[in-house]
Amino acid sequence: PMSAGSAFAFYMAARSLDPARLIAANAFAYYFLFFTLYAGLAGTLSRERLWLSLSSDEYFKYRMTARTILSLIAIAPWIAVFIAEYPRFPPALGLAASTVSAALILPVFSWISGVFIEMPKMKDLDLPALIQKFSIKNIVSYITILAVASALATPYIIPSWRLSAIEVAVAAASFLLAVR
Repeated sequence: PMSAGSAFAFYMAARSLDPARLIAANAFAYYFLFFTLYAGLAGTLSRERLWLSLSSDEYFKYRMTARTILSLIAIAPWIAVFIAEYPRFPPALGLAASTVSAALILPVFSWISGVFIEMPKMKDLDLPALIQKFSIKNIVSYITILAVASALATPYIIPSWRLSAIEVAVAAASFLLAVR
């Protein structure tokens, strides 16, 4: 409901914007959506029981598939808004493709980057087992996350339906490889 409400509010507000401001508003909405989705997905790693997730390949596959489906459901209103903006603002179709791609890639990417960052595990009382430290490795991983967000936004920066289709196809293929 919150995603649908915020997407509807954005759509209603965006209808009154001129094209120059619409470019900035759409870009801000996409990056905010990307990082909110990433933060929500990466945060689940700290609560994961390692003995359970590492003991079964099937668990990982089902968990990634469920997280991907939930991500798509959560951002479906935003995809609809970007598609609805297309007649008035054609680059928004690239954002719709980028958002679908993000939902397909982020569940796996968030866990991989979370392991690289060495996200602290949460213990029984929601207390971290290890405090996360500031390091060069963390800075590099955050820059990588920003680079992935920017790379996924390429169909918006360079509007092309072919590029959008290729991006969604590559994202779907990488998701299928990860859960295969």
